[in-house]
Amino acid sequence: MGTDLAKRDGSNAELMEQVIVGGDLSKLTANDRMRYYRAVCESVGLNPLTQPFAYLYFQNKMVLYARKECAEQLRDLRGVTITRLDEHWSPDGDLYTVTAYGSNKAGRTDADKGIVSIGALRGVERANAMMKATTKAKRRLTLSLCGLGMLDESEVEDLVARPIETVMESIPAPSTGEPSTLFATPEDDRVQLVQRARIAGARLNKKRVEEITEKHFAAPKIDYDKADLSALVGLVNDLEQERPA
Repeated sequence: MGTDLAKRDGSNAELMEQVIVGGDLSKLTANDRMRYYRAVCESVGLNPLTQPFAYLYFQNKMVLYARKECAEQLRDLRGVTITRLDEHWSPDGDLYTVTAYGSNKAGRTDADKGIVSIGALRGVERANAMMKATTKAKRRLTLSLCGLGMLDESEVEDLVARPIETVMESIPAPSTGEPSTLFATPEDDRVQLVQRARIAGARLNKKRVEEITEKHFAAPKIDYDKADLSALVGLVNDLEQERPA
């Protein structure tokens, strides 16, 4: 699928190679990102209109992660069957692990784990945490059996420690190693992104800023207040990583 994207425009071959090898989707324009999204969906037989994947900015890269709709659709499409669930507690009683075993209609078998920290949880919270471990194990097994090595929504929820918005773009987080939240407050996000773009751009010469801007927007100058947010993410990321001449 990545190869098809690269062939679409020979001038973008180097960029596409960087994305495919490095896994950073922020290097793509908004249009190419959507083409890539559709290509991933088509490769596994999913309907992109149901938004089976979403974007996350994680470890300084924009990546796709699988939403719950993805695992549910794949389970039906690929005939994934969960054959056994095993549970295990760590010696200190903190970690609860569920191992899911299963197969698909092609006869392939696999196993994967879901692990949660129970700690001092009691009652409903404890029960919910244990069910989450089961959900993790089933979804990770489904993705593995279908050849998708990516984060699952239940894992992303742990990473960001808050519910995931059901939108298809993300914003870069400060360089703390933590993944960003998604566009929960678009206009507030725009204000922060515009400010960062202007600060980063002020460090560089005008020509270089225009070159980077054109890469993301197909124009050397843009109105930040009206620019596509997802493309603005990539612009800010590149501007901040660029070193002054």
